[in-house]
Amino acid sequence: MVRWSAVLCVLGVAAAALPAVHAEGPSPRVGRGGCVELEALRLSEGQGTAVREAEVRFRPAFDALRNQLMARRMELEALLRDPEAGRGEIRAKAAEVSDLRRRLEETLLEHVLEVRAFLEPEQVRRWCASAPGRGRGGPGLWRER
Repeated sequence: MVRWSAVLCVLGVAAAALPAVHAEGPSPRVGRGGCVELEALRLSEGQGTAVREAEVRFRPAFDALRNQLMARRMELEALLRDPEAGRGEIRAKAAEVSDLRRRLEETLLEHVLEVRAFLEPEQVRRWCASAPGRGRGGPGLWRER
């Protein structure tokens, strides 16, 4: 039960970290403080192209780190259930998980900063970009079409 809960939690965090990039669709979601997702900022054609190109550059590194993190978390969970596993082994695996989480958050932050650089000041003020590790980590960035 704990394993499935942890896997679902990791998958939920991963899914929330990759919300949306697309120019059309139903009404955009409005976040706390009245901020809006990237898709609702009415990006210019140039901005939309720049955001999509940034996504293409970012996605492989993010996906690789996310997959590594999920694998290490499952390994840690297995060690925690293994009566033969020693404290040192468990702590080392937990350190790997922490390092991967930190690297994933740094990668996401770099991408959010890159996208932010394409926006006009008023768009930046309205955008619901969150710092990694605080929920969605950049709402409105990636939506599968």
